[in-house]
Amino acid sequence: MSTIQIDVSIRNNTLICGVNGGNVLGVPGNRIRWRSGDKTQNFTLEFFRLAAEPAQEPRSDCEPLNVSELAHWPFTEPEPNSGVVGPINEFSGTLKKEGDPTAYKYYVTVGNLRLDPVVIVDR
Repeated sequence: MSTIQIDVSIRNNTLICGVNGGNVLGVPGNRIRWRSGDKTQNFTLEFFRLAAEPAQEPRSDCEPLNVSELAHWPFTEPEPNSGVVGPINEFSGTLKKEGDPTAYKYYVTVGNLRLDPVVIVDR
């Protein structure tokens, strides 16, 4: 499988992730690597699973999901105890298979700057 690299940097007091905002469309087995070009510039990562609106009709029969109960770690590697990766200057994770396509929102934080791209795991 392939590796998707996301460079994390700060330019003009703006957090920059990757070449397209840090959003990822991957398949199970893809590795995602976040890295800071400046070895002294550490960042943290935190992941949240997103729920999608139901496709069936009528929508009134659908119960809302409690997204806090959904698994929020998208990788095969063990989840950190705090659920937050870092502060570090490089992290790699291998996307796991969840069944249906799954989307995750994640935070990249450097100091007081934060960006919230998405990771979509497709089949």
